[in-house]
Amino acid sequence: MSNKHGIVGPVAFTIIGLLALLPILYVLSSGPAVGLVARDYISQDTIEVVYSPLDFVCQRCTPFEQAMSWYVDLFQPVYEVPPGTIYDQPFEIPTNSAPPNGATP
Repeated sequence: MSNKHGIVGPVAFTIIGLLALLPILYVLSSGPAVGLVARDYISQDTIEVVYSPLDFVCQRCTPFEQAMSWYVDLFQPVYEVPPGTIYDQPFEIPTNSAPPNGATP
């Protein structure tokens, strides 16, 4: 095939570049996917199947496991207590209350 118009080189370079990015995008997609599991948009079983190769690597490479754990935690939902609810008040045990059923201490 002749390279009369000079298209073959840039097309091949683009295809190779996109193929090289696929593994990186696969690893980076694990964080948002786990976040979707935490929000019940995707089942845990689906994630375990799709990302089983990453789990395989994590079980054999501690630094990779630590990095993935940190990255995935970025996508975990943070639940904050709404202000003005009973849950944002400190819990105190009453000290001057009468014993139950009229019993004496």
